[in-house]
Amino acid sequence: MKILDCDILVVGGGGAALRAAIAAKEYNKDLRVLIATKGKLGKSGVTATACSDRMAFHATLDHTEPGGPGSWRYHADDIYRIGGKVSDYKLAEGPGQKRKRRL
Repeated sequence: MKILDCDILVVGGGGAALRAAIAAKEYNKDLRVLIATKGKLGKSGVTATACSDRMAFHATLDHTEPGGPGSWRYHADDIYRIGGKVSDYKLAEGPGQKRKRRL
């Protein structure tokens, strides 16, 4: 066993975990951020092995499939459904809706 010290431990190597690690360093570049993952970054986890094409972030863009102003709903539905319906659906809707407001 190897013991490592860090200020923030991020568990997982998917998109959300990597974004959390980046945000931590953006917040304070002196933080010691450690990512613990059982697989290779970008090659394992839900982000890399999503069961649905729509699970990718492009589902929230008007110019990619499925397209249109309601495309973010497909992404939110996949997050909720593929995640086993254990999350708060309103939280799954959030990322797509926020992106739409920024356009």
